Amino acid sequence: MASLACVGPHEERRMPVQAGVGEGSVTLSIASVDVADLVDAHARQIGHAIEEVIDETPIPLRRGILEEGIALCGGGARLEGLDRYLSIQTGITVRVAPDAPTCVIRGTQAAVENLDVLRRSFMYIR
Repeated sequence: MASLACVGPHEERRMPVQAGVGEGSVTLSIASVDVADLVDAHARQIGHAIEEVIDETPIPLRRGILEEGIALCGGGARLEGLDRYLSIQTGITVRVAPDAPTCVIRGTQAAVENLDVLRRSFMYIR
């Protein structure tokens, strides 16, 4: 099933949305072009935030990011065209991580399982 929203060039897509329940319910049809400006505006903000973070990143780490690229994870990574858009805007290779929707959950689980290591690491940072 194709996504309603996408970043970048838009083609007309429609999705029925039911509002309400029972006899008072109404089915509306939302077109992708109706939400295009909103989606693109948020994608631009994400791109600008990435650029700001990269600008403030120490040079050795920045070099690694520029060489390896950025992996999108979480549910937002599934937004069609976001990887291509951010890659063009930032000039950095951007890809969607394998199994992107569960990356955040797996990372959180790893952090909780290694909380003692994280606590020691944060002590060194301060």
